[in-house]
Amino acid sequence: MYMTNTYYLGNLPNDINLQVSIGAQGEIYTEADNEPPGGGSKEIADSSANTNGTLPLSSIGKSNTLNGCKIEIGSIIDLSDLPPSVWSAVFDNLSASYIFSGGTHGDVVFGCDDDDKRKSQDGSIITISKTIQLTT
Repeated sequence: MYMTNTYYLGNLPNDINLQVSIGAQGEIYTEADNEPPGGGSKEIADSSANTNGTLPLSSIGKSNTLNGCKIEIGSIIDLSDLPPSVWSAVFDNLSASYIFSGGTHGDVVFGCDDDDKRKSQDGSIITISKTIQLTT
């Protein structure tokens, strides 16, 4: 079942921020993009500075300009440097925290749902895709 995740912005021009933490073994790359309702995409941040997939606190923009935007967060976890015998356990036990701040309810943490993660046919690559809808 696809789950809709919504972050409430409020009506004041607050700074809306995102921070991502991925809990898994392997080499991890994460990217977050803002997709406005009119189309297009703008990168918010990526984890190219590290191999653990973490995104430090990153500005998405002002809350009064983000209504209707979707934040798409994708991670790729490469397990090829680990023994194949642990790949299934990494997939089963991985965690992710997507922390949004600045909105109506302050800090809100979204996790990795089972339908957010997929693995390649041989199990050596895991992908996580999370979508958060922004609304006033």
